[in-house]
Amino acid sequence: MLGRDTRAIATVIAVRADAGDLVQSLRNLQPDAGVRMAASAFDGKLIARMTASDGWPLRRTLIRLLALLRHQPLPRVWQA
Repeated sequence: MLGRDTRAIATVIAVRADAGDLVQSLRNLQPDAGVRMAASAFDGKLIARMTASDGWPLRRTLIRLLALLRHQPLPRVWQA
């Protein structure tokens, strides 16, 4: 998954009973341009991995992914 121009990476791990149900929602999430993303779930664990050539589009995609997992917007500190 890591490419030659990868400068930013993120991994999100969630342990929850509905992990299998959420994996398809994460796969349907449209990442920002330049962000590559993959998600999988097993045994109540969900793992999402992202790479990008720049941290800003990765951060924007990560915010949307975390909001999806939380079923609500992130705290205000993430909005800056």
